[in-house]
Amino acid sequence: MTLMFSWFVSQTVAPTLGYEWIRPKVIEQEIYDTPFYNKFRRIIDWCLAHRKTVIAGSLTCLLGSIGLLSLVKQEFFPESVRPEVITELHLPEGAGIKESDRAMNTLMKAIDGDPDVDHYSAYIGKSSPRFILVLNPVQPRDNYAQLVTVAKDVKARERVAKKIDKIIKMELPEVTAYSKSIPLGPPKDYPVMFRVSAPTADLCRTYAAKVRDEMEKNPNVTMTIFDWMEKAPAVKIEIDNDRLKQLGLTRSTVASVLYANVSGYSFAQYYDGDQIRPLVFQLDKKDRNSLSDMEAITIPTASGSIPLSQVARITPTMENNMIWRRNLQPTITIGADVGKGVTGNDVAKTIWKDMEGLRESLPPGVTIAIDGPLESSTQATQYLLGPIPGMLVLMLILLMFQMKDIRKLFVILATAPLCITGIALGLLLFNAPMGVMAEVGSFALIGTVIRNSMVIIQQIDLHEEAGMTPYEAVVEASLVRFRPIMLAALTTILGLVPMFASPFWNAMAIAMACGLTGATALTLLFLPTLYCTVFRIKSTRSKNRSDLM
Repeated sequence: MTLMFSWFVSQTVAPTLGYEWIRPKVIEQEIYDTPFYNKFRRIIDWCLAHRKTVIAGSLTCLLGSIGLLSLVKQEFFPESVRPEVITELHLPEGAGIKESDRAMNTLMKAIDGDPDVDHYSAYIGKSSPRFILVLNPVQPRDNYAQLVTVAKDVKARERVAKKIDKIIKMELPEVTAYSKSIPLGPPKDYPVMFRVSAPTADLCRTYAAKVRDEMEKNPNVTMTIFDWMEKAPAVKIEIDNDRLKQLGLTRSTVASVLYANVSGYSFAQYYDGDQIRPLVFQLDKKDRNSLSDMEAITIPTASGSIPLSQVARITPTMENNMIWRRNLQPTITIGADVGKGVTGNDVAKTIWKDMEGLRESLPPGVTIAIDGPLESSTQATQYLLGPIPGMLVLMLILLMFQMKDIRKLFVILATAPLCITGIALGLLLFNAPMGVMAEVGSFALIGTVIRNSMVIIQQIDLHEEAGMTPYEAVVEASLVRFRPIMLAALTTILGLVPMFASPFWNAMAIAMACGLTGATALTLLFLPTLYCTVFRIKSTRSKNRSDLM
């Protein structure tokens, strides 16, 4: 819509204001007979006299730039600019809410009074409310705690994150912790993520452990974590049904007694200010610390109370505390954090390549898949590429209606990929990642490059209609359209430069500005050369502009 409105203004308002304010005069034709244009004319003459060299050089630059793209960092969305640090504490499976509370209190005491901290909030057994859309809530569980620390600025956030990590390593070695900032893009738990699915939970654990081992071999990985893995300690109670019948008991009676004594039974409520507190009947913790204590729990019968051990056998065991499933199969997601100076997508691609041997030796039913930001980045790229075939067909139809010559259409389309040269060099020089924003900017740049090519070819046609030879028409069209093309490119680039400082828009701005710079410079030399080659126009040294008029 913006481009359509801009086109409407340029065709109506701009000419009207120009006529009223500028009062056009006859433009002297000697404007292109200057030292600068004469030098540029000689450059064009040289290019047309060495066509193979120019075309081969342009193709070499294009192929080299495609190779350079492999050196550009890959990132789905830019880093966060918000001041929050979200620290997640994962205690071992089976840890209670009190252990989680104790670990969080240790962390809060360490950061309390820190000059870089504005304020903080702690959540035990659950995550914070979803105060921003890109933040995923965590399933409540007793062995989890979360600390949301708001720093005074982004630099202070980095210092706070380092301090928290140091405190956890020194004072909470049994805790698996991860500190992150709020992302600018879709929410993902960790920079690097893989998931393992298998028919059984035990088989899933086996290969999830192998995937973690491969991840930890990468020097850029600083920590790894499973979304579920460990089994939790539990007590298995096997009821003797024959004994129950002899005593006139039922399984539900035994279950009710166990629930009341171990889990607790709420029998009343009272008001504590504006809060409703339950009154719970439960055995004291010291009376249910061991298996012998549980065996001694009494069960009432018609002839008196009996211990639980007379009707049941109690044995310790380990069981799954939780099982996450994907497509009905047990699935473990392995997450990892990465060090500074690298992106999660780059590390994930390296690990995925290193796991090639493991992936080829998987048994039937077991799968290893990419998850997290790399999966989202791949999906986003596919969504962007989806409409391109239809767009290209429509573009070809419009260009054919305009050019009416398949050779001209080929010349125009051949210049479109030239923007890759500037994009690759720009992203490398400015150390900007190739992500969704850079990809959007690259696609938007194609239309500008094609427009410049069309302008030059239309100018060639005008010169030929005015009586120039084909060779002179090509040279003079390049001269005539040099200034408009360069001014349009320069104004666009200058408009993008302020966005270089933006953490969110800088990759797109760099891709567009540098891509347009490289494509414009190459188009002014490559297009005339390719045009003369395709139309088999013989080279003859061009004359000065004044000699042609």
